[in-house]
Amino acid sequence: MVEKDIVSWNLLLDGFIEAGHLDSAKEVFAKIPNPSVVSWVIMLSGFARYGMILEAEKIFDQMSEKNEVAWNGMLAAYVQNGKIDMAASLFNRMYQRSDVAYTTLIDGYFRAGKLKEARDLLDKMPYKNVGARTAMISGVDEARRVFDRTTTRDVVCWNTMIAGYAQCGRIDEAFDLFEKMEPKSIVVWNTMIAGYAQVGQMEKALEVFENGRKKYALKYFITMTRDGKKPDRSTFASALSFAAEHISKQLHQAAIKTGYVKNLSVCNALIIVYAKCGKFFDAENMFEDVDNADVISWNSLLSGYALNGFGKEAIKLFQEMEDTEVVPDEVMFVSVLSACKHAGLTGASAKLFEHMTRKYYITPSSEHYACMVDLLGRTGRLEEAFLLIKEMKTNITAEMWGALFGACRMHNNIKIAGCAMEKLLELEPHTSTNLVVLSNMYAELGRWGDVERVRETIKKSGAGRLPGCSWLEDRNQLLVFLCGDDTSAQAVEHFNVLFTLTAQMMDMGHMPAVASFCLDSDN
Repeated sequence: MVEKDIVSWNLLLDGFIEAGHLDSAKEVFAKIPNPSVVSWVIMLSGFARYGMILEAEKIFDQMSEKNEVAWNGMLAAYVQNGKIDMAASLFNRMYQRSDVAYTTLIDGYFRAGKLKEARDLLDKMPYKNVGARTAMISGVDEARRVFDRTTTRDVVCWNTMIAGYAQCGRIDEAFDLFEKMEPKSIVVWNTMIAGYAQVGQMEKALEVFENGRKKYALKYFITMTRDGKKPDRSTFASALSFAAEHISKQLHQAAIKTGYVKNLSVCNALIIVYAKCGKFFDAENMFEDVDNADVISWNSLLSGYALNGFGKEAIKLFQEMEDTEVVPDEVMFVSVLSACKHAGLTGASAKLFEHMTRKYYITPSSEHYACMVDLLGRTGRLEEAFLLIKEMKTNITAEMWGALFGACRMHNNIKIAGCAMEKLLELEPHTSTNLVVLSNMYAELGRWGDVERVRETIKKSGAGRLPGCSWLEDRNQLLVFLCGDDTSAQAVEHFNVLFTLTAQMMDMGHMPAVASFCLDSDN
């Protein structure tokens, strides 16, 4: 009965507020024997809706128990009534900040014309939801309307507008404003470099390379120096984040000449690019030159070892780091576990995994578990990998099931493979890769009718229309590999090399899985 009574009171309270009868709502609220948190929030939101901020604050302060909804309600009250500084102050006092809180304050910053603050807050948001992205985009459009009406635009105004477009991925609009800005500040050069680098890392990598956007970014750096503008440390860090090996050498020399080679962010960027290019002599020398290496410095070299499969070197470096004051983070453990995975160091990875949770109290993420599943699978410990997935407390991803299924194919474990494939198709039913893998599994079992059925499903669903793409740099030339490309002169040359290597492998006693090879190459 008590539960029913309070619900009835709240419905009556909400009804008066919806009708705009705040005085009646106050009377009802005063008569409620034991107002619930919902009752308080209804009153708070009602006062906020009608601009009665002082009354809303009074309600908020009187609440003995403030839940997430109450905090968000007060935050929204400040934003709706243009009290953005008070909203920011309240946000900083919140013990737990939900997606709703972030999105509300981001929207408030945009309403107040504080684009930089909105962008900075979006960067800090742990998980960027659709609402935050929408607020960012709509806020940029509103800011552009204000920008166009402004007759006197200072450097800050230009920089903020261009940065807003770049942050939203609207790089063409950022570039349009960039070309119109004269003179161009050092900040806006950095913004354009970082913006093009960001676009170059998106999934549509082939389109990015065809349009030459990364070349534009490097062109800006070169033009910038030719124009007599001295690049700062941020310029080097941005340019190095996507530069190829030969460009990195040039940027390294430029950093030495301008005195930024000792800057930590520049050093870290150089370590990353040298390590990714496999130039570990240069990467290690750069690392040794760092005066006060931070966690990013250590992880930059560590991730390079992981990328190139140097597991023992990665473990040794990690142990050296533990003797310093640097505390490893979850990203570093992903790198070192990945290095162990590529090197097949099962025992070492198990110790590191335990080390991560018990010594550093880091809760394993999906990425950490994925590394362990992949490693156990590669070394044939399929039952352990399967059990690890089943006992996980974190989100189970398609990557994990895919790694397990690939290992099952490698070790001919049809039973676990069937379970893994079933889960994989539940998570990504229309992903072409999964369907091709399923087709290959049927092919290896000789179930050609099922093979045709799956391939027909691929054609009808349209899955697989976006071909896979990879690329690498060889002697200053960019080589792009597109799945399904069997007509270009480059593709013919690649197939000739592939067939030659296959023949040599067969001469050494290795027999490839011809059925799977044919199916994969067709897709």
